[in-house]
Amino acid sequence: MVAYLRRQDDHVLSIYQQNIRGKQSETILSMIEQIDELPQYDYLSIISRWQDTFPNAQLTIRPYGQLLNGDIIEDFSAFLNCPVNSDYQEPNYAIKNLSFDAPSIELIRLFNKLEADGQLILPHLTKRHIRKTLKNRKRGQKFKLSPKDQVRIWEAFKVNNLALCDKYELRECKDYFSSPPIPNSEVFYNEDVQNDDLYHLFFKTFES
Repeated sequence: MVAYLRRQDDHVLSIYQQNIRGKQSETILSMIEQIDELPQYDYLSIISRWQDTFPNAQLTIRPYGQLLNGDIIEDFSAFLNCPVNSDYQEPNYAIKNLSFDAPSIELIRLFNKLEADGQLILPHLTKRHIRKTLKNRKRGQKFKLSPKDQVRIWEAFKVNNLALCDKYELRECKDYFSSPPIPNSEVFYNEDVQNDDLYHLFFKTFES
């Protein structure tokens, strides 16, 4: 078994964006306030359950932040000693996992909130149109955690992460998980998105 683990303070923005694509209507700060209650970030418990379920399996844990050339396919292939063919080309999928910028995420979140509050019902095709339009627009500011929140998340799981590294003798992961996060020079949250940007986005979305 091979498991790739990503630092929680690095992963939270990614999972937040994925949740917003669903039906989440909370802000990123609301999610951070509940971060230590999220079971998916208790890596020690998760890996231990896998180990208990497959006691005879050889377990390897790889730090997601130290991928070979920053590519998980290359890293996994190198681990298996099966190099990626030089002629390999990544498939051109019709639906790509592109990131939204902060104003787009905030607009989708507000739509989600209106639906959750029973004030708006959007047909599925309309939702797809909104997401497609927002993905095709020029990218703007991305969400960035404040240094304070970065450290808060890191400290919430530090003991748990290091216990995992000690239990499974993970030297590479120990450095990855024990080092304090590199502070972001910019900070950007839901509350930082200007109303004018949202109005502009809203009308642009339904014009197209």
